[in-house]
Amino acid sequence: MQGIEIVIIHRGERPSFEEELVNDVLEIVTVFSARLYGSRSHKAKKTLEALVETMPAPQPPADEQLQLGLTDGTQSAEDSTQPQ
Repeated sequence: MQGIEIVIIHRGERPSFEEELVNDVLEIVTVFSARLYGSRSHKAKKTLEALVETMPAPQPPADEQLQLGLTDGTQSAEDSTQPQ
């Protein structure tokens, strides 16, 4: 219809039945491997997010508490001024 002609210069040999079968099996293994590793990655990401959400707030190191004058373990300067 469009006046285009396709000429195949090197067609190559047709693969044997065994070669086609091996290629098909490799494609199947590749697809399943990709799905398996993808699901592992997604599961690991969800687990990491859950751990981060359940972690307590970080506490300043003891040497920072000493610098702030908070030797009684309080969280801020206001807390350390209140009687215990």
